[in-house]
Amino acid sequence: MGAPADPSSVVRNVFTALSGRAKSRDAIRTYVADAELADELADFEAAFPSFTVRVHDVFGAGNRAVARLTIRGVHRGEFMGVPPSGRTVELPVLGIYEVDGERISRAWTQGDTLSLFWQIGGLPASSSSS
Repeated sequence: MGAPADPSSVVRNVFTALSGRAKSRDAIRTYVADAELADELADFEAAFPSFTVRVHDVFGAGNRAVARLTIRGVHRGEFMGVPPSGRTVELPVLGIYEVDGERISRAWTQGDTLSLFWQIGGLPASSSSS
């Protein structure tokens, strides 16, 4: 039996493999066992096809890694009720990922969704009063 996979390398490899190409739900499940994360990535792919993931930092211990990522894509499909805007967006994400073998088995993530909705025009314009 080989040594356990380094969680930092696994997380970096998963996001590198998924970045910048079309991602079917099945392709995502090849790398991600966590159903919630796989669904989130598939939903994001539907709205921002072939989105890219830049891994800025990743640190691991045991079977977990923490990663700071930026997801970038063009809003070409409906996202949480917001019609396609054609705008390019960037979503910073911080996540803790548990790995099993070469897959992400669990994930706890936090992204700047308020900024994302602002970027795609999903927030009402602010009004200022003088």
